[in-house]
Amino acid sequence: MTFSTDGKERRLELPEGALVQSELDEVRRLVNLKMNGEEVVQQSWYANGSLKSLSNGNTVMQPEYNKYGEPTRIINRIIEFQKR
Repeated sequence: MTFSTDGKERRLELPEGALVQSELDEVRRLVNLKMNGEEVVQQSWYANGSLKSLSNGNTVMQPEYNKYGEPTRIINRIIEFQKR
């Protein structure tokens, strides 16, 4: 595994030749994961550290929280991409 100088990017070459890349935010939370250059997972975060959204391909999952910051449900959305 190799790391960028700021520690926000990591690269791992698997024995079978696949390349896994991850990008972290300033507090080292995962924001992007790629396999062989293709995005697999993207995450975004609220300033308080709670997960804002997680996307995988054309699906976005967004947790909702109660007043105590506890997750109460997850909203799933399908995003349709239009070809230009």
